[in-house]
Amino acid sequence: MLMKMLLMKLHRKSKDIAGDRCEIRYAEVVREATGMITEAETEVSDGEQELADAKEELEDGWEQLADAKKESCRRPDGACRCENAGQ
Repeated sequence: MLMKMLLMKLHRKSKDIAGDRCEIRYAEVVREATGMITEAETEVSDGEQELADAKEELEDGWEQLADAKKESCRRPDGACRCENAGQ
C-alpha cells in the first residue's frame, strides 16, 4: 500500500513538472516567434523605404531624360529642330 501511495505521489509530481516545463517551453517559443516577427517587420519596412527611394530615383531619371530630349532638340537660336523636321 505504501508503495502504491508513493507511486501515485511520484506520478502527480511528474505531471506537475511536465506542466511547468510545457509552460516554460511555450513562453520560449512565443518569445522566439515574437523576435522573428519583429525582425520581419523591420525587413519589410526597410524594403518599403528602399522601394520608395528607387521610385523617386526612377522619377528623377525620367525627368532628366525628358529635359535632355528637350535640350537636344534646341537649335542655337532657341528654336526647336523637331518642329520643322517633317517639312
